[in-house]
Amino acid sequence: MAWGSATTGARSSGLATREYFADAAKRLQPLMGKLSTLALVVLVAATLLANLPEALAIFRTPATVSMVVVTSLAAFAILFPIAGLMRRRQAGPTSTARSS
Repeated sequence: MAWGSATTGARSSGLATREYFADAAKRLQPLMGKLSTLALVVLVAATLLANLPEALAIFRTPATVSMVVVTSLAAFAILFPIAGLMRRRQAGPTSTARSS
């Protein structure tokens, strides 16, 4: 038998694990979901804290003010027309026919 074929031991052990531990997987899924979210938050926080001096140095430069202004103007320029289209759709079609 060739390695990696569908009938190798590694492949069949995965199917056996799925069959025998399906109940445990269903019970652990909510806990593991919360645990993975917590791990991600801890990882991001640790990364930010480890690089805090460099991050603060970036925000102290004059380029930060221009970055905020340009980003705000770009967001306004993009979202203002979209908001107008959405408002028109919510208002519905306008009728020009007169009712008697």
